Amino acid sequence: MPTTKSYYHLLYESVLPVLQGLSAFPDAKILLHPSEKNDIQAILSFFGISNQQFVFAKRPLCVARCILVPRWVNSGYTRQSDLDFFRNAIAERLPQAPACKKVYVSRSKCTNRPLANERE
Repeated sequence: MPTTKSYYHLLYESVLPVLQGLSAFPDAKILLHPSEKNDIQAILSFFGISNQQFVFAKRPLCVARCILVPRWVNSGYTRQSDLDFFRNAIAERLPQAPACKKVYVSRSKCTNRPLANERE
């Protein structure tokens, strides 16, 4: 699942498609490599995903049915519908979620493609 150690990319490219897939198919199993167990399982458990939904395998598996969720990744652009999905998913888990109208993703610590005017 994860293709990077960046927390933003982990959430947006890995966790978001899983949450979107489970919103359409709540009983689906999540296939992960055992090396990804701790990080991904901890993040997804925050969203109420049961440990019984995880399947860990080091080798390819043959399955009767597979759900593929597209990852709409466009460098430098975050889709509003994805942000809304995350905001709603997180708000459901917090006792009193603050009214958040905007999300800002900083690239200040990113070594590749930093924004020149981010401090402004």
